[in-house]
Amino acid sequence: MEETLDIESIKEEPTIFSDYLETIHAITIEERKRATLRGQRLTLPSIDLKAVETGLENARSMTRSLIQHLYFCTEQLKRNFNQVVDIYHHSGLIYAYQALAEPSDAATCVPKILTCLLRDLRLVSTSGHFAQDLAWPLFIAGTACIHLEDEQRLIRRFLQETMESTGFSSCQGALKFLQVFWSEKNVEGDNWIQFARTYAGEGHAFLIF
Repeated sequence: MEETLDIESIKEEPTIFSDYLETIHAITIEERKRATLRGQRLTLPSIDLKAVETGLENARSMTRSLIQHLYFCTEQLKRNFNQVVDIYHHSGLIYAYQALAEPSDAATCVPKILTCLLRDLRLVSTSGHFAQDLAWPLFIAGTACIHLEDEQRLIRRFLQETMESTGFSSCQGALKFLQVFWSEKNVEGDNWIQFARTYAGEGHAFLIF
């Protein structure tokens, strides 16, 4: 029997990116449930990843529909907003595969999605109007770059530019985590999530928002 994510129970009044955040929250809840079952050596139920993908696609459509209620002083700013929506979509897909897919499926699908995500990130200025919205997508992109040194340098630069632009240093902990993660040679399935649990258990903490 396949499980589906319970998104409806956490829905609130829609705001920009709220549909994405609700879907990501639902993915996180499901991943934690599965981690508990795994720790108890219980059988994991299969997960309907197509439904997750549909939820993220619906979130993209809903977010884009809000454009009509926003004022953009230039067409370039409007294009950048649409690019940020795609950035959230691709980072959400990567996270879903990291959190819920079988390692073999994640290994096949994540690199393809990462290519799209990095393309979109290069199109949006990390020191521009949407800098404050890029921390989480940049972190997720970074987690998918464990063996890609050029991409790691790009993510490191983008995170530093974002912090300089916003004046917030809140990404320093996330960047430190990424650098530790990138330096590890034997991470099971190249997956950062369980690694982060071990990292936190050693007294380290970081927050991405």
